[in-house]
Amino acid sequence: MDTVALANYFAGPGIQPSPIEAWRTDTEVSRILGVRVGTPVHLSYENFSKITLTHKDITFAEFARLREAILSPASFISKGRLRSAEITFVDAQRPLRIILRATRRNEIYVISIYRLRMSEVRRLYKRARREKRIVRDLKTELARQVLPRQ
Repeated sequence: MDTVALANYFAGPGIQPSPIEAWRTDTEVSRILGVRVGTPVHLSYENFSKITLTHKDITFAEFARLREAILSPASFISKGRLRSAEITFVDAQRPLRIILRATRRNEIYVISIYRLRMSEVRRLYKRARREKRIVRDLKTELARQVLPRQ
């Protein structure tokens, strides 16, 4: 992610900037959203503003770590509604939930980012497994220790 553009978002209103390219999709996310592998994922100023107003605990560091959180083996990806993907990053200290949505023009945007408690991570994981919506499962030992075994 372009951290200079992200810093400009944090600096406050001015000229409304164009969306930042956060990263490009991998195979699993592309399959869920129905787009080509390598499609850019954008963070628009509108969604950035909504996220920072609604979730005051989300900081520059979380936005800067989006790509890492999504590609991490400590995250699981599940199918959402209406061409959306739900990525849950299982970090022992700061679990995050990231929601992506594809438009009709096959543009992908970060819709929401928010923190979770570990109890919420467990509940989301159990429900996604029960409903068979998990596309990429956890691959780290830490995550397997925290979440229930099935």
